[in-house]
Amino acid sequence: MYSTPPNPYQQPYDNGFPPSGGARSAGPVPPPYGAYGIPPADPYRLEIRREKKMVRRHGNQLYALVILAIATAGIAQAVFSFPVYLADWLHNTSRAAFQLHYGWGVVLVQALPILLGELVLLLIGYRLLDRGIRWNGSGEPDKKKQAGLTLFGSLACAGGWAAAELVTLVLVLLFSLFGMNFSAGGITVPTQTGPRIAMLLFLYLASPLLEEFIFRGMLLNNLRRYGEKFAVISSALLFVFFNFRFDGLLRSLLFGLILGFLAVRTGNIWVPVAARLLAEWVIWGANEWLGAMKSGIPALLFVAAALLAFVLFAALNAGKLPKAPSPEAPMLRTGQKVSASISGACAVLGIIAYVLMNISTILGSFVLRLI
Repeated sequence: MYSTPPNPYQQPYDNGFPPSGGARSAGPVPPPYGAYGIPPADPYRLEIRREKKMVRRHGNQLYALVILAIATAGIAQAVFSFPVYLADWLHNTSRAAFQLHYGWGVVLVQALPILLGELVLLLIGYRLLDRGIRWNGSGEPDKKKQAGLTLFGSLACAGGWAAAELVTLVLVLLFSLFGMNFSAGGITVPTQTGPRIAMLLFLYLASPLLEEFIFRGMLLNNLRRYGEKFAVISSALLFVFFNFRFDGLLRSLLFGLILGFLAVRTGNIWVPVAARLLAEWVIWGANEWLGAMKSGIPALLFVAAALLAFVLFAALNAGKLPKAPSPEAPMLRTGQKVSASISGACAVLGIIAYVLMNISTILGSFVLRLI
């Protein structure tokens, strides 16, 4: 006769009797998790893990595009500046140093590389990403409300700029105590008429226009699949990363949040474009006007009015983002989506490079003072 092999999971009853009473039974008691004793996977946790992986993969794609654009701008800057310095070295002159601070060299070495990087980001992103610049989602259809939000948003951006300038001023003073230049490596505006006009057109027309098409158009539109709040926050973080300077971090973040809100609220890419251009022109005019004023009272009044507009915009529009009809990754909260998007390999490497380059620039200014 054949004997049944012993069952390792066979257990006697607690009180020696089967649950229904009666005679004791020596039959096997099934293990709590089936034949192998392995607990089943939690479907909720598996779905969260799958959604985080999906968001991280998409975030890697977007950060890789931004890194490519930054690398393109850096290479172009090196290529454009090399012949000028080489000619000066061969002829033993210092014309390049003059031109790079006062003439067309500023446009060649600072403006054109950034413009090239923005064009690369726009063209490659438009080809690779599945959603373009034009929005097809619902938004505020009333044209008068859109115009009002455009004007209000531009004033709020000016207020964000004022707040960022105040914070930057404090940080500049703190770093100057240690002999470091917190705003080292910034873009300079040449003094000659032709180069100055070209740089102003780049700073206050061409670059803002391209950046809005990229970050509030293409990237924000592709991120809306995961929810409106996540799209606004993530596109603002990508915008901060692209600017790549510590002293412009807060300004870029506030601009990104305000303009992203306008894009989502209205569903019209031209609203943040117009608000950004108006804000940039207001900021430029304020800088020129305040620089010519000998009294500090107009400056204080302008800063106070701009900050008031910024606070009112934030207070009146907080929590008014429309909800996406069917966002992907619905089991993740906004914070989980943002943390997943910046935990990918491209995002982590980019952030490390961001910090190292800025710190090296600040420390470099300190070393130059020692020399």
